Amino acid sequence: MGQEVSDAPHTEWLSLLNDVTVMKQIDGAVVGQGVLCDYNSIQAAIDSGATKVLVTNTGSPYLENIEFESRDIAIEGGYDNCLTAKEGKLGTEKSVIDGSALSAVISVVGQDPAEDVVMSFNNLVLRNGNAVNGGGLSFGADVYGMAQLDNMIIENNLANISGGGVLVGDPGFVKPENFDFHLTSGSPAIDYCDNWLVTPQYLDFDGSIRGVDYIPKANLYGPYDLGFDEFF
Repeated sequence: MGQEVSDAPHTEWLSLLNDVTVMKQIDGAVVGQGVLCDYNSIQAAIDSGATKVLVTNTGSPYLENIEFESRDIAIEGGYDNCLTAKEGKLGTEKSVIDGSALSAVISVVGQDPAEDVVMSFNNLVLRNGNAVNGGGLSFGADVYGMAQLDNMIIENNLANISGGGVLVGDPGFVKPENFDFHLTSGSPAIDYCDNWLVTPQYLDFDGSIRGVDYIPKANLYGPYDLGFDEFF
């Protein structure tokens, strides 16, 4: 009478193989603690050149002041651990990045030559940043393209001049410390928009017409100035 052979070890082996296969299929650098994690800091994951960075919740905030050159990238928090991140299973809590009041929590600087990029930031808490401009999330004046923020909390950040929470470029105000928010001739906001965002029927905060083309500056998307001041 032959001995009965259990297929349990074979089943376990198949389960392990499936887990490995899933992890190989996930695109992105995973940040956290443990052997399944790719990096233990968000900055290191970004510096690796990854176009997608998945941030796990380690039980304590990431104490980082992140800076990188603008490029196509997605930074997504909210994963319970590195395995669930590799499986694409989002948790319920946002991932916290704390700037420790040293500088901006996240700074995106322009690239040379400048190119339109697409960036997204999801399921993150950015807090305790402190910078001259843009304490929480700062986009430099030479950053072009689109940035999408979903399910974000940006709190308790400071800026000496403007953009305590989020700064999109240095706006080039005349004297913001004296609450003069008119545009200077070098402002990146001049001739930035077409008439989809700003239309002629709306006047600026001085009661001036919109869409005045400033000839010395090439239009980015159109002759309308971004914000509530039209530069003359």
